[in-house]
Amino acid sequence: MTPTSPAGERARDRDSRGFTLLELLVVLVILGAMAALVPPMLSRGAAQASLKRTVATLASELRQARSDAILHADPRGVVIDPTGRTFGPADAPLRNRIADGIAVRVTAADIAADPDGRPGIRFLPDGRSTGGTIFLGDQRRTYQVEVNWLTGRVRIGEAGDGA
Repeated sequence: MTPTSPAGERARDRDSRGFTLLELLVVLVILGAMAALVPPMLSRGAAQASLKRTVATLASELRQARSDAILHADPRGVVIDPTGRTFGPADAPLRNRIADGIAVRVTAADIAADPDGRPGIRFLPDGRSTGGTIFLGDQRRTYQVEVNWLTGRVRIGEAGDGA
């Protein structure tokens, strides 16, 4: 369609001229705000993933020690070193690291401590254990890994939820 008046030309120019400076600035402000909010959200997610991974690894070590005690008919244990921020089998170097920012608290029988006095949980050949609870948490969430003394069962739960 060919415009027949100068008003028609102005209308066509207005439709095809692009974005105004104000529109571009609004978009840049929105993108800047999103860029400022995303990294803290990602770091919180990484911290939670690290906490969950540590809890799962600890529970796995405990379950493995119980299985080994039953299989080999020999007591086995897991040592938790809150000061050194490590844990692992009692008869080997503590190979699992607890990340910075994760608080550790152990409630365990003194008899299960290693010769250096680090707390631990020992499993007997019949599946029983010395029992105990290990609390691992950050500023947002705390998990407890509970070992039943009678059955040796290892359970994970959030602290305070009755696990």
